[in-house]
Amino acid sequence: MAYIGVSPSNGVRRVHTYTAIASQTIFSGAGAEGTTLSYKDSNYVDVYQNGIKLADADYTSTSGTQIVLAQAASVDDIVVVVVFDVFSVADTVSKADGGTFDGNVTMAGTLGVTGASTLTGALSAKGGAVFNEDSADVDFRVESNDSANMLVVNAGTNRIGIGTDSPSHPLHIETSSDGTGVSGADLFAAFIKNPESTSGQSYGLKIQAASTNDQMLNLTTLDAAYTRFYVQGNGHTRISANTTSAYALKVINDGDNSNRYGIAIQTGSDAGSGTNYLLGFQDGDGNSVGSITFSGGTVSYNPFTASHPCIVPNSDNDKNSTANAYPYGTLLEVISISYTQKDGADSERGILYNVQKSSSAKSKAVIGAYSSSMNGSSLDENTVETNKHLVHVLGDGHILCNNENGNIAVGDYICTSSTSGEGMKATSICATIGIAREAITFKDSKAVLVAVEYGYRQFVPEDIEARITALESK
Repeated sequence: MAYIGVSPSNGVRRVHTYTAIASQTIFSGAGAEGTTLSYKDSNYVDVYQNGIKLADADYTSTSGTQIVLAQAASVDDIVVVVVFDVFSVADTVSKADGGTFDGNVTMAGTLGVTGASTLTGALSAKGGAVFNEDSADVDFRVESNDSANMLVVNAGTNRIGIGTDSPSHPLHIETSSDGTGVSGADLFAAFIKNPESTSGQSYGLKIQAASTNDQMLNLTTLDAAYTRFYVQGNGHTRISANTTSAYALKVINDGDNSNRYGIAIQTGSDAGSGTNYLLGFQDGDGNSVGSITFSGGTVSYNPFTASHPCIVPNSDNDKNSTANAYPYGTLLEVISISYTQKDGADSERGILYNVQKSSSAKSKAVIGAYSSSMNGSSLDENTVETNKHLVHVLGDGHILCNNENGNIAVGDYICTSSTSGEGMKATSICATIGIAREAITFKDSKAVLVAVEYGYRQFVPEDIEARITALESK
């Protein structure tokens, strides 16, 4: 018969034989068989003297290790003590009553469990483990100290959930602070660390798209209304933001002070057969508004306009809106210079111009033409500017001009006029801020915008240049 647990002891009936000496009453220790006398219950002990079974009153059996005769034995009397142990099976399990094992159980064959099973100790599977081999709709769930759904395998949907019992994707990870997911000060939905590898390819994470147009990675908002970041299999990458003063992309290189790149852009291993775009700029409708390209060793800015931030007098600035007293194309002149500060220390770096409308004709202080207000925009993540504006200084744009010196032809130099903030055609030696790229015929004295190429230059009329040349030749 096979047993689950400890099998019954061998030798349930044990015999101990003693040869008495004169007047001996106590019999104990090893008998003639070599076994030491011991019993658990006096009711299960039989005593024989010279082959005759003694009555219970003829001896005492209470100590568990000896028999005491009521009458002393004679020399050479044969005393036999027969002990019957109480039959018991320790750590047994029955079909009806169940049971508990205190020791170890070794199975040489297969253990089959058809009902629910609870394991309170550690489980070690040295030969591997297969769950739900019959492919039934039976889920697998692992609980942790804080989460009832630390790991869930949904057999019906073929999905895995971490922190959720209802995974909606092949791998669904949720984190929370309410005890149903993963929580903590350093809260990562997933953390992947790749140890250093000295040979071969070592991937921290590798994601392969099914096709070139499929997205390998997609980051969306909580309501999935906006895609913040995605990478397609063809290499197309999108980064977007739709909140005030937000960066779609912010790159900071805090390395050493030598050859520090914020971004380095390489278009390929060769020059390419078409236009080599380093950067392309588009408006909200996706229309191209500019680009940075290169051909050979020449970089082109298409179209190009360079601007400086500036501060206008408070009387000319509306800090609560983008409205201000300066129309687009108004000529501005520098009235003073401020310097930015770094880490609270004065430093002559980061020049900031304090400007106003040009105040006189042929002003040498002219810096450029007004572009737009920066009110409400953020130049860094901690500061919202309230009185900063942009002034065009280089590239293509417009200047607000009048007819003080007559009509304007292509190639005429533009300087400040006697009307505050307005330009005119330069006709005598003076400082200019642009060259007209279109011809303007004025119908009246009203100022109009003239397309120009910005740039600070000293203008000298041709007849004066000729005189200077003649004088220099003598």
